[in-house]
Amino acid sequence: MAICVICEKEFIKSGHNQKYCGKECSIFAKVKYYEKYYEKYYEKNRKKIIAKTAIYGKTPKAKLQRKKYREENKDKNKDKIRDSQKRSEKKKPEQYRGYKRNWDDKNRELLNEKSRKRNLTQEHKDYKKKHAEGYKERRNERSKYRLKNDCMYRLNALMSSCVRYDLKNRKINKNRRHWEDIVPFTKEELREYIGGLLQPGMTWDNYGEWQVDHIVPRSFFRYNSMDDVEFKYCWSLHNLQPLWAEDNYKKRDKIPGFKRLKGEYIKQEST
Repeated sequence: MAICVICEKEFIKSGHNQKYCGKECSIFAKVKYYEKYYEKYYEKNRKKIIAKTAIYGKTPKAKLQRKKYREENKDKNKDKIRDSQKRSEKKKPEQYRGYKRNWDDKNRELLNEKSRKRNLTQEHKDYKKKHAEGYKERRNERSKYRLKNDCMYRLNALMSSCVRYDLKNRKINKNRRHWEDIVPFTKEELREYIGGLLQPGMTWDNYGEWQVDHIVPRSFFRYNSMDDVEFKYCWSLHNLQPLWAEDNYKKRDKIPGFKRLKGEYIKQEST
């Protein structure tokens, strides 16, 4: 009688060197042996293996395999994907944000469609009702903090409210479009243009003491749609300038050489 090395059961030997009671224990022992062998081999040749896998990972075959695996196991590996995203965000935050921003810009329509569908679901509506008060407070606190410390956020909020207010007064529906899709410039272009016109003492940190002003006031223009030529000129970069808040309040909707009478601008005769 002998005792099996794996399961520790007694068995009758059929050969002199027999250590295992049957096939299952024999296979299990081989698996364990090869696991230890490959662990030692990996420790010794770690750099070579990493270099080889890195080279193979760049090949078209490997890329196709990864893509196929991701598509087939998308639902199974949701938690793993989230964990890997969180790890990469912690290790390389700037690189991750840049990649995410680029992906979002390329897939903006897809993201908007997903958010619209999600907002229409009953589950989302119930969640909003349940967490409405806490969500509003957190959102307001966050927006106040960003308005004080983030000049790009402040500029974006200003342009959004101005464009929305102007169109609403003229009864023009912007159909939930972002202001950058309506006017002929982006917030980055606006910042660059206004930044080049800043007067001595003006900085983005003291924005509020100075304001972005329309050289020709909005009330001067007459338009009924966003495709109108007057709308495009009104909201062009060349019609905007940085102006101290006091000067802007004094200027209001005046144009040199013109007089406003009952909502109309009449050219003054030169004397």
